[in-house]
Amino acid sequence: MQPSMFSFETDPDIFKIDNFGKGLNQAFQVLKLDAATMAKLNDITPLWIAVAFPFEKKDRGNQLYELYTAMSQNINYDYIYNYFYDPDKIKGKTYAPSNAGELKARLDSYRNTTAEKKDLTAKKLGNLPAGVVLFDDFSQEQVGSKPAGWHFSSTGKTHVISKIEGENGNWLKLGYSTELTPATLKNLPENFSLEYDVVTSAFDGRWGANLTMELKGSKKGSDGVTYSSGLKTSITAGNQSALDENHNYRGELKIDLLNYPSKMDYNDKGGYFTEAQPVFTSKKRKVHIQLIKKGPLISLFLNGKEFTNSSQFKTKYGKPCGDCSIADGLLYTGFVIRSFTQEPDLVDCFIGNIKVTKL
Repeated sequence: MQPSMFSFETDPDIFKIDNFGKGLNQAFQVLKLDAATMAKLNDITPLWIAVAFPFEKKDRGNQLYELYTAMSQNINYDYIYNYFYDPDKIKGKTYAPSNAGELKARLDSYRNTTAEKKDLTAKKLGNLPAGVVLFDDFSQEQVGSKPAGWHFSSTGKTHVISKIEGENGNWLKLGYSTELTPATLKNLPENFSLEYDVVTSAFDGRWGANLTMELKGSKKGSDGVTYSSGLKTSITAGNQSALDENHNYRGELKIDLLNYPSKMDYNDKGGYFTEAQPVFTSKKRKVHIQLIKKGPLISLFLNGKEFTNSSQFKTKYGKPCGDCSIADGLLYTGFVIRSFTQEPDLVDCFIGNIKVTKL
């Protein structure tokens, strides 16, 4: 919101913040001007330089928060004012920020954190077995920290290194809907195995944790045509009692494979797979997933057993998939991991032991 004098009315009372306003973050600081300041406002001599910048809190991310902090605490506004209106006061003086010591300490903290992350990322890359292009079990991080070697937003629900009762090692607890992408892997090999473990916290409702993985890639063929592919897999834990009773079970595996150009009619583009899976439930809270891409085909395994492959995918209207062969030479440029858990405030989604192997 960019407020102006027309943004506020007396009805409703602007000093009473309702839940709708809180949800939109529309709450502002109230400043009181003393009598001396009010007297100066009637002086025709310029006293103010107007500087506008948005208020940001730390949960909006370091970049926006630091912009606000620098503008509100570290800009030397007295120097700027005197530069325009009383230059004799700054004659022979160079500009220096306000609260310079505090600013340096804050920036050094970021620099040190960045250096530590780079060192930790380098360690992860330095011990990979032959053929493995990415592996992370998060064992080298401290619980409560953010994962090194991964890109993610610090806005909203962030990812954090965690422990799980009953499971060994460290795990990454995923923030709802927040993207997670590898910083050290520009693209997957043409033929690869991508595997990882997913754990759901305990739950009583119909749904447990959901983990969604998206791959995208493209190549320009010798015929001048750009061939592209988008693959999305999604697994959701379901309630074991609903599975046992064969009633309203919501634990499923979904796959969407969209290749371009298409050989099919508009309504039959893409290949899809949706089926209830019985191995990731409120009682079986951990599952190992392996996605294998070899040549034009995709196969997906749950706990070491093949659950489906691209030859079984159908169009939205149940026809055999005519677009499920991936073009030769096409590379998926990395991948995006996200949690779309139905009740993220009640159910946690964890990922661990992520490994990409060249086949």
